[in-house]
Amino acid sequence: MKLRSLASRFLLLLLLFSLPSSQAHAAQEGPWTAAFTQHIQTWMKKLEEKDSQFKAWKQASIEIQALGPGSHEWLVTIKEKDKPLGYMIVTESQETANRATPEFVLMEYGLGEYTLFDQKLAPKDAKAELYYDGFTSYWRIPIADTHEYIDAKSGEKFPARLKPDPSVMHRIASQKLVDKEAQLTLSRTLLSTETDPFSRIDWLTARVNRPTTQKQELTYLLTQKPNEPIVVTADLFEKEVMAPFTIGTVHLWDNEPYIGVWDSGLRFLPYSYIEQVGSIVHTSSNHVK
Repeated sequence: MKLRSLASRFLLLLLLFSLPSSQAHAAQEGPWTAAFTQHIQTWMKKLEEKDSQFKAWKQASIEIQALGPGSHEWLVTIKEKDKPLGYMIVTESQETANRATPEFVLMEYGLGEYTLFDQKLAPKDAKAELYYDGFTSYWRIPIADTHEYIDAKSGEKFPARLKPDPSVMHRIASQKLVDKEAQLTLSRTLLSTETDPFSRIDWLTARVNRPTTQKQELTYLLTQKPNEPIVVTADLFEKEVMAPFTIGTVHLWDNEPYIGVWDSGLRFLPYSYIEQVGSIVHTSSNHVK
């Protein structure tokens, strides 16, 4: 990317900070900015119309932060009167990244006042770098000949012995992620309130490594009774950490599921990501066949 182009993009993003989403078009200083804003507005509208949990987004404003120089990724915080309502993690589509007006795809989105990379949790070290990779997202701080890692969701420091895995999210094809044309065809809430996965422990013994297809897993989720906790487990940090999350809501964008898990609010991640880092635990009698 040309330096002039990169610099102009950051300047244009600054014009969008804290603009109400309905007024963002006033900042159309170029085709790239217009395309970016249009994508955000389109996704917000589809979520608000299809899932009542997102209804507060209708009159919300947006704030945009680049996730590191040259990353081609942005954190979009959805706000109402300076109170965070949720967020999106957006990246340029791999197929259009070199165009003057690229397309964008949605890697993750969430609900709640505790967003990823919340400034209230951010380390004070000016050298801290932001890194996004789904459940393994963090601030990285250089210390002597090593690094310290701070979790982007909780603000907790990772134990020094743990090392992040190679990126998974960035290997997912753009076709598996939500683009501007994708339709939110289904929304099903399984648990409407945050539930600790350790409120029941049957998933600890039920966990098995069995091959399933995306269609089978989606069928399993959509045929479960409401208010029956279903747990997603993620193997992180070279499988030294097993992180459990309870599923709250399932979204289907055309044929691509995004699984909303409870983690101090709802976090929606592509099934194509979740299947690579962990598994959905089957504990009921309704097993996939």
